[in-house]
Amino acid sequence: MKLLLMLCLSLFLMQAQDTLDTKQLLVVTTKNWSTPNGLLQRFEREGNIWHKVGKAIHIKLGRNGLGWGIGLHETPKDAKYIKKEG
Repeated sequence: MKLLLMLCLSLFLMQAQDTLDTKQLLVVTTKNWSTPNGLLQRFEREGNIWHKVGKAIHIKLGRNGLGWGIGLHETPKDAKYIKKEG
């Protein structure tokens, strides 16, 4: 899961880096969608290269783990959990 996430993140950043003004990024990785725990890693961009900042920290995501938010992307039909605001 971590390798797949990092690959997707790398591909996204390679395509988007010319248009993004973003200089800082947080990445959360988990063992799977339903685990309540994860690791958070900070990154900063210098020019076109992203560097890890500090050590990854253990975090709690919530009892059901990750969920799809309503927003920029279509929610998959097989999504078990959908984030609800408020």
